Formats: sequence, structure tokens, C-alpha cells
Amino acid sequence: MMDDFFLGFELPDSTNSFSYEDQFLFMGSCFAENIGREMESLQFKVRQNPNGILYHPESILDCLGRIIRKDYYEEEHLVHREDAVHSWKHHGLIYASNTAGFLEKANNQIDTFHNYLKTSDCLVITFGTAHYWYHLEKGISVANCHKQPSSLFDKRLSKAEALQEAYAQLLNEIKSLNPTLKVIVSVSPVRYKRDGLIESNRSKARLLLLCEYLASRFEQVEYFPAYELLIDQLRDYRFYAADRVHPTKEAVAWIWKKFLGLHFSEQTSLLVKKVEAVNRSLAHRFLFPESEAAEKFRKDLQRKIELLKKDISHFEPRPQE
Repeated sequence: MMDDFFLGFELPDSTNSFSYEDQFLFMGSCFAENIGREMESLQFKVRQNPNGILYHPESILDCLGRIIRKDYYEEEHLVHREDAVHSWKHHGLIYASNTAGFLEKANNQIDTFHNYLKTSDCLVITFGTAHYWYHLEKGISVANCHKQPSSLFDKRLSKAEALQEAYAQLLNEIKSLNPTLKVIVSVSPVRYKRDGLIESNRSKARLLLLCEYLASRFEQVEYFPAYELLIDQLRDYRFYAADRVHPTKEAVAWIWKKFLGLHFSEQTSLLVKKVEAVNRSLAHRFLFPESEAAEKFRKDLQRKIELLKKDISHFEPRPQE
């Protein structure tokens, strides 16, 4: 009877059946990072956003293109803000104290992620918004304005056709680098209320069209309906943070479970439950640490860890926050 209180929603079929031995690269919005962190806590092989969180498809496109082609950043890409060096192509949390330091860090990331992408099994891209800021003098779109004067920029809305054409070319490049790579695309369910709800919906519509186009044209691409799961199924505001747009931790965990059930093998799902149980045990605090019961608990936990290491070659116990 409880299902009668929710809209019915069947997840699309997937040909994916990933395991703990597969490598994942997450790119895009903060929602991609949320799911990536869920997987990291469960000890999947995950790397995320070398340029920090990126919201617009063109910023993600530029980042991935540079990784594929080893197209390094130069001084012209940088911007100085207060006592730090940033980049027009990076999130504000990526910075250095001087130009040489930033370029070394950013270009080392290109090398690292180029090698990782070549051997990865799955690339997950989450698009956040089709709105972007265009630097008038430099003639480029920027990933972040870094609190520079608004007179330097023009706010624009990407056309669906232009995004589709650009990503079709990118996916062909990705296939040349890694022919077996699977790609999962999704749209962040986070509304951009600063743009206005009407404008945010128009932006999301372009992103949904982009995902539909890529999934229908490229055999290696599948769409994961993160947007629909939060907007249409978890519609109650108890699933949203205080800003009424970001999902709560519980909502992210629920959507992750849907992602797990759709794209991973049944054996992997069973292992996830065992890792979750170990994580809970690692977080346990004893009232009487020297007691016989506490010692028995620790021995039982160590036995579970040793068994998990046989199934997950890279498993190492990590204390949970």
C-alpha cells in the first residue's frame, strides 16, 4: 500500500554489470561528487573532477578534452585573486600561491587523469546547468568567475544543438583513447533558483535533450535518471536541505542505491552490504573498551575484514567519520 503514495517509476534497462574491480571517473556537478563520495566510502575505485566541481557541459567538455589530448594549461588561462592564483577553467577551490605552482599542479592532473581514463571502465558525467558565463575580453566561457567584476562577463544559455554536436565529437575522441569505456550521463536534480525557476527548468530541458541524444546515438552511453528520481519520486521537502534545492544525505544515499541496483552485478551489491556492515562496526564506540565483549567484537570485526579482503583485492578498513 505504501507504494500508492508515490509515482510509479521504472528505471531504464542497463547492459552494465560493474564490480569492485572496475575503475570509475566522475565528472560534473556537486551531485556527481555526492555519488562519487558514496562509492569512495564503500571502497570502489573512484576518481573525481580534476578541475573541481564543474556545472556547465562546456566546462566539462573542455576539461575532458584536455585530459584526452594532453592539452596543458598556460599562463593565459590563469586569474589572480587576492594572494592566490586561480584558473578560468577550474573551480574556486583549486588554487596555488603562484603561477608556476598552479600550472604544475593543474598539468600534473592532466597527466594523471589521462592515464586513469585510458584504463577506466566507466565515466559518469552529471550536467548541472546550461547557463554559463562568457568572458567578453578573452572570448571564452569560464567555469568560475572567481568574484571578478560582473562587467567582464555576459551570462548566456547554451543551445541544445551546439552541445549535442560538441559532445558527439568528444565521445568519438574518448572511444579512440579507450574503446571499451562505458559512459553514464545524468542531469543534476539541483535547481538553480538564483537563475529563477522558469529559467532553471529551461536550462534543465536542454541538458535532458543532450542526454537523450547521446544515449540514443552512442552504444556505450546510458542515461541514469537522477533528476527524475529526486524531482518526481522524492518530492517531499523532507528530502531536501535547508535551501530547498539540494538533496539531503538520505536522498543521495537512496539515489545511490538505485544507481547500484541498475549498474552493478548482484554479487557486487552483496559485497556492498558487507562493506557497509564493516563501516558501521568501525564507527562503533565501546562503553567499556577493555571488556570481554569488546574484545570479542574486535575479533569478529577482524574476521569480517579478512574475508572481505579475499573478495575485494584493494579493501582496507577505514575509520568512518
